[in-house]
Amino acid sequence: MEISEGTRKAFKYASRDTFPVMTAFLVLGAGYGVLMRSKGVGWAWPGVMSLLIFAGSM
Repeated sequence: MEISEGTRKAFKYASRDTFPVMTAFLVLGAGYGVLMRSKGVGWAWPGVMSLLIFAGSM
């Protein structure tokens, strides 16, 4: 399956705009996970909470 030139251009354009946002979310998520682990919360709970909180804000 070959990707069309239009799709390739659209992906390139979108990734240029979304990469900084994705990077910021990854840094904030990592900081949140480290903070929760330092407070003694289990490893799965920060992921579950962030999924529910971010999904609720949509």
